[in-house]
Formats: sequence, C-alpha cells, structure tokens
Amino acid sequence: MKRIVWILIPLILVIGCAVKGRHGKKVGAPETGKSKGLPPAQSLPVEVAPVTVGRMDRTLVITGDIKVDEEVEIASKISGRVRFVAAKEGDRVSRRQVLATLEETDLKAQVQIAQATLRSARARLAQLRAGEGMRFSQTNTRIEQARASLEAAKVRVSQLETQAQITETQTSAQVQEAEAALAASNQRLSMMREGMRKQEKAQSQLAVTQAKANYDSAKAYCDRRKQLFQSGAVSKEMVEEAERQLKVAEAQYQSAQEQANLVQEGFRSQEVRMAEEEVRRAEETVRQAKANVSSNKIRKEDIASAKIQVKQAEVDVKNALAGNADIKVTREEIHAAEASVQQAEGAVALAREQLRNARIVSPVNAVVVSRTVNVGEIATPGMPMMRIVAVDTAYFEGNVPEIDVSELTPGLPVNVTIDSSPGKVFRGALRKIIPLASAANRSFRVRISVPLGSSQGGGELVKPGSFARGQVILSSNPQARIVPKIALLKRDGKDVLYVVRQGLAQERTVTTGVIAGEKVEAKSGVEAGDQVVTSGADALQDGSKVKVVTKSNKE
Repeated sequence: MKRIVWILIPLILVIGCAVKGRHGKKVGAPETGKSKGLPPAQSLPVEVAPVTVGRMDRTLVITGDIKVDEEVEIASKISGRVRFVAAKEGDRVSRRQVLATLEETDLKAQVQIAQATLRSARARLAQLRAGEGMRFSQTNTRIEQARASLEAAKVRVSQLETQAQITETQTSAQVQEAEAALAASNQRLSMMREGMRKQEKAQSQLAVTQAKANYDSAKAYCDRRKQLFQSGAVSKEMVEEAERQLKVAEAQYQSAQEQANLVQEGFRSQEVRMAEEEVRRAEETVRQAKANVSSNKIRKEDIASAKIQVKQAEVDVKNALAGNADIKVTREEIHAAEASVQQAEGAVALAREQLRNARIVSPVNAVVVSRTVNVGEIATPGMPMMRIVAVDTAYFEGNVPEIDVSELTPGLPVNVTIDSSPGKVFRGALRKIIPLASAANRSFRVRISVPLGSSQGGGELVKPGSFARGQVILSSNPQARIVPKIALLKRDGKDVLYVVRQGLAQERTVTTGVIAGEKVEAKSGVEAGDQVVTSGADALQDGSKVKVVTKSNKE
C-alpha cells in the first residue's frame, strides 16, 4: 500500500504543475525556480549522500604477457664425466651456486704439470739472467737438459714397447683362454645332452687337474704383477688385467670341478639349461677378447709418437753439442726465455681455468625448468645440461594505444594482476617504452618491472608466459572531492546534480575529473560535506522542496 501511495504522489504533483502552467503563469513572464518546482505545500522524497574527500587515481589499463630478461641454457665448457648434480627441475638456485661438477683428477694433474713447466721456465730465465756472460756453464746445462730429455724419451719408448708386448701377449692369451673356455663349455653341454662314458669321466678329472694348474699359474702371475706395481715397474692397468685373468682361471677351475661332479652324478634339465647359458657367456667372452685386440693399434700409435720425440731429442742434443764451441747468451735468448715463462704462466692459468670449469655454476638467480644430464654421463662443450629462467628479472610487456602513450613516463607505478596468481596484486613500475609503433594497430610496446615478492600476499614467484593486466597510475589527487556517480545528470550537455540545503534542492553544474567505478571526482560545483541527491533527482528542478528519506523509510 505504501508503494502505491509513493507512485501516486509524483503523478498528482506533475498534473498540478501542468495545471498551474496553464492558468497561473503569464505569457512571456520569466520562469523562476519556484515556478518550475512543486507547490510549497508538497515535498519530493529523495535520498542523499555526502560529498567526501579522498584519493582518486587516473589510470590506464594495459594487457599483455609476463616475460623474463634472462633464460639461460647451462652447458659445460669442457668435456668430462659428470660426478655430481646439485639441482633438479623446479629448484631455485642463486647466482654462483654450483649446479654440477665433473671429474677433476685429470684436470688437477694438468695443473701440476703446467706448474712444473712454469717452474722450469722460470729457472731457465733466472739462469740466463744470472749468467749472461757465462757461456760454458749455460752450454753444459743445455746439453744436460737435452740429454735428459733424450733419455726420458728413450725410457718412454721402452716402457711403451714393453707395455705393448705385454698387452699383446695378454690379449692373445685372453682370446685363447676365451676360445678354450667356449670349447669346454660346448663340450660340457654336448656331454650333458648325450650322457657320459668312462673315458669322458676320466677326461673330466683331467680337466680339473688342468684348470687347477691354470689357476695356480694365474695366481702366481697376479702376485708378481702386484709386487712389480709396488716398485713402479708396471702400471695399475696391468695389475687389474692380471687380477681379471686370475678370476677367469678361478672360475674355470670351479667349472671343471662342477663338470667332474656332474659327470659322476648325471645331469638334470636345469643343469643342461645352465650349461647352455654358460656357452652363451663364453661366446660373449670370446667376442670381447677379440675386441680388445683392436686396442693394440692405439698403443702402436703411442710408440710411433714416442719415437718421433726421441728423434727430436737427438736433434736437440746435436744442436747443444754443436753450439758448445761458440755459445753466447744474448738478449734475444733472454727475451725468448721470458716469452717461455709467459707461455708457461698462460698454460698454468688455462689449466686452472679448466679445473674451475669442472664446477658448473649458475650465472644468475633463477629457477631450474629442465635438466638433461645425470651422474655418470659425459658432458661435452655446448651440450645443454640444464635450462634456467631468471624469474627475478620478470617483466610485464603490453601494448598501449598511440593516443595514450604520450602520458606515460618511466617510473610510473603500476598495479599488475596475473591470471596464474589469482587474488594477488603485484606492485610494479613502468620501466621502458619501446619507441616504435606497431604497423598493424598503431600501438606501442611498454615494459613494466614486476619485482619478486612485490605482491600484497607475500613473496610469490611470477610465472613467465602468464597473461597479465596492468593499471598505470597516470596522476593522483589525495584530496579529491568525491560524489556518487548515480548523483550526476546530463542536462543541456552539462553535468549537474542537486545539493539539499534547508529542505530545498539546489541545482549545481559540476566539472568532473577522474571516474573510478561508482565514484566521480568533482573538481567544481560542490564542497566537502554537501548532501547530494542520489535517488529522485529526475523529478527535481532548481528550488524544489524535498524530503530526505532512506531506503528503509520508502519500503
């Protein structure tokens, strides 16, 4: 019933105004605020809201993607076997943190060799400087060095030839042993399939005796190699080879014993299958033994290279002896010695650098997004081991229409929201404006920094590739007069509203500024604290009587 009354009252008032317009106004008489309003006895119900003072920001919305400045593929600078991997996919790594390490034994040895060469070069330089006028002494030193080099080269050739002979003998023996083992395995399998005769039983016992003799011989050979290794006469590889032969002889001895037992007892189907498997293993051993023969070619190449070094050393000795009669230390020789020192210093620096390169480190603060290497694999220069992304350098790139780009300057604050981080607002800043417009849509690219941990919710990582929106704050007025957007009316092309004072509605023309949602900045026309009409203004004129009500009163 109340709602019907509120609907009828404005209708009656409008009819009354029309009647008064016909009968109460003189033709040509000027209109006043009172003549345009309602009769004095009636008041229009209106709702009001105060003009407040607060912060109003003029903003520009930008859309785009999250990108990063640095995406790095981690690779080793040197070749080597991977000893340790410290990071996996998803791990956050810091700058200079070790990501992986390579085997360092050979690299450390190279550093020691380079350091020894440097010490030798420095010693030679010191000798040249100290004995610039001592020809004979220096000549003798040169001869001794040349002879020492020649002797060392000859010793190396002798060692290589000895090792090659031993290796060749060993590989031949390995082939023979493997072929003999294969033949024995085949014979054993054949006997198991066909059954045993008395002669075969005797042969099995003979095989046990022969295998025992081979085992004793291999054990004695292995013990001799160990003694020679302790005195430095043989290499560790030769000892390992002797140990391997001992194991093979021991296995053959045990196999012969088992064979003899099986001859006496007979064989089951499971034992036949085991014998077949033993034949297959023996065939594989023969294949590997024959493959080892090809490695002898490498040793022959080493011997040829060592012999060339011997010839070069012999030439050096002849040159040293030829200069014994008329040797003279000159400044050029000192310069050459200084160059040798510099070269040796460079070799030391390079060897140390190679050793440092065995430790692969992260160049930036980043997150590991992929890993393609595992412990034990061989790393080579240029082969990607990991891919990391520097999320700390993430930025937001979007497009701005050319009509708005003139209002942007680097450093403006930007509030960024990212779809992959819902509910988070990241505090960024305009970093760069790319000064080249797109020919397709006449827009300019802008880059906005998004620092790590800049969100309201805490230090969440931004995710590269995510869709984002940025709100650039072009200007801000902390003391803006704010009116509700619903209070504004358009009349004669102007923005107007009504201010209620002493029961009357005063029409005010306002100049608007920033519009933010349901709030509007009023630059002129109202003052803070003014009560502006937010409901019922459509029926008002300047000077209309009004009655302030609330929504609860209406209902």
